[in-house]
Amino acid sequence: RLRPAMEASACWGALMVQIRSVEEGGYFAFTDRELDGPAAAELLLYLRGGGGEADGGACRARFVDLSRLGRWPSVSAEIASAVRLGMRAMRSLTLDGNAIGGAGAVLESWCSAIEAHPGLQHMSLRDTGLNDANVERLAQVLRDHLVLSAVDLGCNRIGDAGAEALAGALTD
Repeated sequence: RLRPAMEASACWGALMVQIRSVEEGGYFAFTDRELDGPAAAELLLYLRGGGGEADGGACRARFVDLSRLGRWPSVSAEIASAVRLGMRAMRSLTLDGNAIGGAGAVLESWCSAIEAHPGLQHMSLRDTGLNDANVERLAQVLRDHLVLSAVDLGCNRIGDAGAEALAGALTD
């Protein structure tokens, strides 16, 4: 049932299918979509645990893939907040192809989310616009995270300074 202010869209419908499928496999993949207003609102509600339309509860997926989402800048900080404040079943997060390194506030919201999530073990940030300065900040987060053991940073603009920061985080 749609909320009165929402109209069904193909994006919203695809999101509902993904939310329902989490129960079967523990995997939530909502990728390569141009988020429209209703789908963005429902996605945020679901990830925050505010009782999404499809299942009435929080995201219980162990593996979450939110790669290459259109309108990413408008929802990125709110998705990071959902990760920071909840989504405790999640162990793997993929954000490939979303702009994370372009704006300091966006990067910082994701660093805070990673720091606060106690069970995150794997993260993929391929092609997210990260540069040396961004990776230096991310290395600070990795240094103190107890269980995050795999981070994929492929296809970013990481040079010697970023590589040195990552190496330092691994040896500390």
